[in-house]
Amino acid sequence: MTLTSDTVVCASGLGGAAFDWEGVRRLLQDRYRVVRFDRRNLRPTLRSEAMRLAGLAEAAGGPVVVVAHSVAALHAEAFARLRPELVCGLVLVDPSCEVRTPSPSALRSLAWRVGGGLVSPFARAAGPALRRAVVRRQTVARRDPAPREAVRRHYGDGQILRAAAAELACYDAMVADLHALRRRAPFPPVGLVVLTAPDGPAWRGCHEGLAALSPCGRRIDVPRAAHLLHLEFPEVVAEAADDLAQGGRRTLLGGR
Repeated sequence: MTLTSDTVVCASGLGGAAFDWEGVRRLLQDRYRVVRFDRRNLRPTLRSEAMRLAGLAEAAGGPVVVVAHSVAALHAEAFARLRPELVCGLVLVDPSCEVRTPSPSALRSLAWRVGGGLVSPFARAAGPALRRAVVRRQTVARRDPAPREAVRRHYGDGQILRAAAAELACYDAMVADLHALRRRAPFPPVGLVVLTAPDGPAWRGCHEGLAALSPCGRRIDVPRAAHLLHLEFPEVVAEAADDLAQGGRRTLLGGR
């Protein structure tokens, strides 16, 4: 049965903000309800973040298309496996991808948590500066399309830095939990598009494996893109989301 949806849920990666999806929202807003959210009150376990997506899908009347960037792809895949009835399709935007199951380190986890607590009181200065550094490194144009005041207000909040540090602390555990979940719960036969940034992390081979999770899966190279490709190429992300929301009937350029 072909599923369609009128709701697209956008999930940011590590330290991302809801306003990072503004370009995607503008392109989709006339046809879909576009849900964006900030994860200040992060509960950094795989299940809790998957259940956050499930709650948003239930509130929207599901099923939904989830567009997930980087580490949020772990949450989106877990959501699809745990609540397949709420999923119309997934667009994974240069997703985090680990072939091997990591061994979580309690010491490394503690270091990230302590570091987040130490930096958060200085968030007004440190937060926007960290944002600028990340955008310069992970975009092609090396400039931030977000309004400066929005960046200052969002990243000047100590909760944002603590949430990012908490997610880094739990990253290995989330990957291990996802690998275990893959052995227990099948991936549903829904539309799946994996967008790969050639200038991003060296995940192409792993991305091929992600696309193969679904018989409807496709991987697409986004030329000239870097890791934060949804900031610079929102039209590519919006086209993939629109296609899946309509049942995946179109052939997307470059898909394979």
